[in-house]
Amino acid sequence: MLYLTLGTYAGSNFLLALGLQAPITAAMASITGTALLAVLTLSLLYLHGRAARLRQTLAALAGTGSVIAVLSLPPIYWLTAPAGEGGHSVPNLLVFALFVWSVVVIAHIIRHALATRLIVGLVVAMMFYWVAASVQGALFPLAQ
Repeated sequence: MLYLTLGTYAGSNFLLALGLQAPITAAMASITGTALLAVLTLSLLYLHGRAARLRQTLAALAGTGSVIAVLSLPPIYWLTAPAGEGGHSVPNLLVFALFVWSVVVIAHIIRHALATRLIVGLVVAMMFYWVAASVQGALFPLAQ
C-alpha cells in the first residue's frame, strides 16, 4: 500500500508541476518532492521515537497529498490560462483554500503520528511546507 500511495503522490504531483514547468523538470520536481516527504517524515518520527509508525504515516501523507494534488489541477491549469475580465481571483482563492486544507490535513496526520496536540502538528506541517518549498524553489525555479 505504501508504494502505491507514494507512486500516486509522485504521479499527481508530476501532473501538477506539468502545468508550470517543462516535462523533465516536472518529473524531477515530483521525484524530489516525494523523496522530501519520505525523508522529512522519517526524520520527524525517528527524532520522536516513533519510527515504527513510518509506513502508516507516510501512506496517509502521500494518499491525502495525492487527493489534494488532483483537486488542485483545475485551478492550477486555470491560472496558466490568460486572465479574462475577472482576472485570476477565483483560481487564486481555490488554490489558497486547498493549501490551507492541505496544511490542516497534514497537521492532523502528524498529530496522530506523534500522539501530540494539533498545534504541534500545524507547526510541523508549516515547517514541512517551508522546507519543501525552499528546496524545490532552489532546485527547480519557475520560469518568469
